[in-house]
Amino acid sequence: MSAHNINVLFISSWYPTKLRPTDGNFVQKHAEAAALYANVDFLHVAFDPSLKNKYEYQKEVLNNVTSHIIYLGYPKIHFPLFKFFRYVKAYFYGFKKIYGTSEKPDIIHANVLIPVGLIAFLFHLTKKIPYVISEHWTAYLPQDPNKPGKKLFFFRYFAKRSSRLMPVTGHLANAMEAMSVKGKYSVVPNVVDTSLFVPGPERNEPLKRIIHVSSLLDVQKNFSGMLIALFHLIDKRDDFIFEVISDGDFEQYKRKFEKLGISEKIVFHGRKTTDEVAAIMQHGDFLLLFSNYENFPCVIPEAMVCGLPVLSSDVGGIAEHVGKSNGILIEAQNIDELIVQLETMLDNCRNYDKNQIRRYAEEHFSYNVIGKQFFEIYKQVLCS
Repeated sequence: MSAHNINVLFISSWYPTKLRPTDGNFVQKHAEAAALYANVDFLHVAFDPSLKNKYEYQKEVLNNVTSHIIYLGYPKIHFPLFKFFRYVKAYFYGFKKIYGTSEKPDIIHANVLIPVGLIAFLFHLTKKIPYVISEHWTAYLPQDPNKPGKKLFFFRYFAKRSSRLMPVTGHLANAMEAMSVKGKYSVVPNVVDTSLFVPGPERNEPLKRIIHVSSLLDVQKNFSGMLIALFHLIDKRDDFIFEVISDGDFEQYKRKFEKLGISEKIVFHGRKTTDEVAAIMQHGDFLLLFSNYENFPCVIPEAMVCGLPVLSSDVGGIAEHVGKSNGILIEAQNIDELIVQLETMLDNCRNYDKNQIRRYAEEHFSYNVIGKQFFEIYKQVLCS
C-alpha cells in the first residue's frame, strides 16, 4: 500500500471554526501532516447560535486537507438528547455529502474521544470502516478538575473498539491506562511546521525576551504564578521583557500586574495567527511555561524548532522532550524555584546550541515525521 492510496476521514471533538478560530488547531496540523502521505478529508460539526434552527455548510481546501464544516443552529426544542441527535445526524449528512452513497474512506481518524468517539463507532458499525483515535485531552490527568465522571464508560467503550489509540505523550498513555481505557497504544506527538517556525537572527541586545503562549486559564496555566515571580525578579534585575500571546481573557490579570507594578515589563500581543506567533518567537530568547498540568503543548515544539530553550514546570509529557540540552524543568507551583531558574535562564539562554535544539525538534515533530508515523499506523490497521 503506497502513499496517497489511503483515504482518511478526520473527525474531531475540537477543530478551528469561525466561532473558535484556534480551538483544536493542533488537530488541524495533524491532518495536514497525514495529508503528506494520504488523501485527507476533515468533517466537523459545530453549533452556531446565530443560525437559530438552520444549518450552514462550508468547504475549503487548505494545505492538501479538504475541510467540511457543518454549522447547526440551536434547536427550537431545548432538550439535550434532541440536540445530540441533530449533531449525529449532521455527521451522517456530511459523510454522504463527501462520499455519496457508494464510496467511503478506508479509515476514520477520530480526535479527542468524547463526543466524536461515538461518531467513529457509528461509522464503524454502519459502514464497516476501521477507526483510530488521537487523544490530546488532559481530563485523564489527576490534576485536571474536569474528570470524565459518568462519561468514563463511553471513553472505555469507544477506545476498546478502536484499532489504535494514539495519545500525544507516553505520560498521557499511562494516565489513560490507569483509568482502564484499554486499547492498542502508539504515541504520536504534536506536530510543528518547520518551514514556518525557523530560528531568527542572533540576538545581541541586552534585553532578553521571554515568550509565553497559552490560553491564560489560571487553573491550568498558572499565569498568576508567573506574574508573582516576575514581581520578585524585578527587584533583582531589569534586563528582560515578558511577551504574552493569547486569545484568553487578559483583562482579568490587568489589575493584578498593575498592582504589582510590573506593567512596563509585559507586552500583551493578544490573539495572533500562526505566522505571527512564529515571527514573535524568532525574536525571542526562551519560552516560559509554568503550568499545573499539561500533556505536551504545541508551543513547546514550535519554540524548539525556532531554536529557543524552554523553561517549564515538569508536568505531563514535557520531560519526554525537554532536558538539559534544550531547557530547564522545575517543580509545578514552586514560585521560589521559578524565580531562581528565571535568573539562570536569563544568564544562559543565548549559550544553548540553537541548531541542536532545532535539529531535535525536526527529528521528532516535523510534518514529514508525524505524517509518516500516521501512514505506517494506517497501513498496519488496514493490513491486519
